Amino acid sequence: MLYSKKVMVPGCSLSEAEVGLRKLSIKRTLPLDMVSSITDIGTDKYFFGYNVKKGLTFTRIKAALERLLPKLIIRLPSAADTAYYRIRLSAVSTLVFCMFTIPWLLSLLVTITGRNTLENFLFASGFYGIYGVLLLVELKLTMLRVSQAIKRYMPQIISPV
Repeated sequence: MLYSKKVMVPGCSLSEAEVGLRKLSIKRTLPLDMVSSITDIGTDKYFFGYNVKKGLTFTRIKAALERLLPKLIIRLPSAADTAYYRIRLSAVSTLVFCMFTIPWLLSLLVTITGRNTLENFLFASGFYGIYGVLLLVELKLTMLRVSQAIKRYMPQIISPV
């Protein structure tokens, strides 16, 4: 899949970030693109996790009210010398993004050639814009949860017990 955002891990190594994310995740046995990330059960966990050959993948656990937000997948690389994680859209969210992008581009093309009115283009742009705002909200929520997970277990990682 195409990873679209590369985020540096703030103030710690990747292995320390991995400890925080693993402790706050529920292990899944299927790829995260194929499982629902929505649960109504109160849990102290923040993520669903899955092991892949190239590293670990996580997705944020959502409540039922957050059903409209696109699903983001976080991948921590298996290389120990890296200090970043990557974020991408899930397969279904990528498909929905394409389903909004293609009509928007076609509407733009038809509006430029003069065979369509500006109102139709603005209608298509509205749906495209709404999905973009939902994507940004999910991105901010996911990055907030990752930083909370790292900060929550950082004292346990640093202090010897």
